[in-house]
Amino acid sequence: MMHRTCSQPFAIWLMFAASYASQHLATSFISVTLIVLLREQGVSLDVIGLFQLAILPYSLRFLLSPVIERVWQTKSRHFKNWLLLVQWVMVGLLVVMAFLNPVMEPYALFAALTVFALMIGIQDVALDGLACRTLDERGRTLINSTQVGSGMVAGLIAGVLISTYPLLGWRGSILLLMGLSALPLPLLYRYREAVAVIDNQGRLGKEIVGGFVQMLVFWRHKKSWLAMLALYGVVYAGSFTVLSPSLVDNGWQMEEIGLLQNYGTLVGLVAVVAIIPLTKRLSRLRAMQVLTALQLVALGCVLPLAMGYATPFFAYLAMTGSYLTFAPMFTLNSKTMMDFAASSDTPATLYSTQISVAMLISIMTSSLFFALAERIGYQAVLLLSMTAALLLLAAMTRAGVAKMMCDGAVRA
Repeated sequence: MMHRTCSQPFAIWLMFAASYASQHLATSFISVTLIVLLREQGVSLDVIGLFQLAILPYSLRFLLSPVIERVWQTKSRHFKNWLLLVQWVMVGLLVVMAFLNPVMEPYALFAALTVFALMIGIQDVALDGLACRTLDERGRTLINSTQVGSGMVAGLIAGVLISTYPLLGWRGSILLLMGLSALPLPLLYRYREAVAVIDNQGRLGKEIVGGFVQMLVFWRHKKSWLAMLALYGVVYAGSFTVLSPSLVDNGWQMEEIGLLQNYGTLVGLVAVVAIIPLTKRLSRLRAMQVLTALQLVALGCVLPLAMGYATPFFAYLAMTGSYLTFAPMFTLNSKTMMDFAASSDTPATLYSTQISVAMLISIMTSSLFFALAERIGYQAVLLLSMTAALLLLAAMTRAGVAKMMCDGAVRA
C-alpha cells in the first residue's frame, strides 16, 4: 500500500497547479475566447455550438482510464510518462493552430481542437490518478481547490486573450497560449513519481477489462449519483451558454468582454477561498443543497442579460452570480467523486468516469443550447437549466440520496 499524504513539497503542488492550468487554458479558450471571436465575426450560434463538440474527447476520457492506469509503467515512472507525452503534443498542436485561419479554415481548426481535447483528457486522467494514489483525504480536498483555482487562473488568461486579441491577432494569441502550455514541462521533468507496484505481467488485458467492469459495477450502485451529475451538467451549461454571445450581440467590445471575464474569474477565486471553508461546517448533503439553491439564484441573475438588458449593471450581476456559485459547486462535486473513487484500486478510472459524465452532458447540452438560442432565444436555455436545478433540489430530499451522500467523508 502506498503512503498517502498531503504534506508534499511546494514544487509538487506547483506541478499540479501548472498542469491543471494548462489543460484549463485549452477548454477556456474553446468555451470563452473562441466563442467571442467567432460571434464577433458574425458566425451563427449553430456553428459556435458545433465547435463546443470539439471538447467531446475530453469528456470521454474515462474510456481511456483503464488503459492509462495499467499501461506504460516503468520502475520510476507511470503517470509521469503519460503527462510528458501529452504536454509535448499539446505544444505542437498549438503551433499548428497558430497558422490556421479560424474563420476560413474552420474544419481544420475543429480537427486540431478535437485532437487537443483528447490530449488534455489523457492528461486529466493521469493527473487525477496521481492525486488519488498519493494524497490523503485532506490532500484531495486541497488538490480539488488547486484544480478549480488553476481553472480560474486559466479563465483570467482567457479574458486577457480576448482583451489583447485586437493587438496580438490570432497567431500571436495562440503562440502566447503555446508558451504558457509549455510551462509545466520543466516541473514534470523534475518530479519524482512514487510508483505503486502493479504486477500485471501476462494479464494486462484482463486488468484493462476489469477496469471497465469496475466502472459498470460502480454505476450500478450509484444510479442516483449518475442522475445528479447529469443534471448538474445541464445546470452548468445554462449561464455560460448565454453570457459571452449575448454581450457580443448587444454591442460589447472585445476589450470590455475580456475585462468582464477577468472580473468573473476573480469572483470565482474568492468563492473557492471563502465559500468552501464555510461549507465544511455543514454535512455534505446540506452543503450540496445550499450551493444548488444558490446556483438557481445565479441563473436568475442571468435572465435580464438573456432578455436583452445588457447594461454594465446586469452584465456584472450575471457574471458575479455565475462564478460565485459555479466554482464552489464544482469543487464540492469533485471532492465527492474522489472520495467515492479513493477506496478502489483503480481510483483514476472511477474518478474520471464520474467527472466525464458531468462534462459530457454539459458539452452536449451547451451545443444544443446554442442551437436553441438561435431559434427561440436565450431565455429558453436558462429556464431549462433552472428546471434541472429544481429537480436536483427535489432529488436531495430522498432518503436514498441522503444515505449515499453520507458515504466516505461525512463533511463537505
